[in-house]
Amino acid sequence: MNKTKVDVIIPVYHPGKEFEKIIDRLEKQIYKVDHIILLHTRDGQSLENLKQKYNNIVIVEIEPEEFDHAATRDKGIRISGADIVICMTCLLYTSDAADD
Repeated sequence: MNKTKVDVIIPVYHPGKEFEKIIDRLEKQIYKVDHIILLHTRDGQSLENLKQKYNNIVIVEIEPEEFDHAATRDKGIRISGADIVICMTCLLYTSDAADD
């Protein structure tokens, strides 16, 4: 039986210092996600360190004027090839990951 593929879509704009903790917790989930797709509104910050740290990060850069809550998530969903797509914000923590 094939594993159901799950991707997480996260629009990102000015991620705070806690953002990497969100990614860390996603990586520790009981059910592993295939890709974490970050729709990053260009703001001068780089997310390349996450791409180097995790092999399942996909970064899609968008211009600030392109951002729209629904359309941005739709873009991420269209990029994903997963069976299940979870849309999050860059402010949420997962509950079943081990505390640091």
